[in-house]
Amino acid sequence: MPREGRRRFGFVTDEWPRAGAAGHLAYNHALIAHLREAGHTVDLYLTRP
Repeated sequence: MPREGRRRFGFVTDEWPRAGAAGHLAYNHALIAHLREAGHTVDLYLTRP
């Protein structure tokens, strides 16, 4: 993929996305994994400790 096609995404969530967890956490994990596999950079921002 050409460098110009790569993007940086900011992902804001209150829980760490992980596979095999509750539905929304698994979905978020899959989405982030897809973006990274496509060559994009994904920054995670947690809204609580």
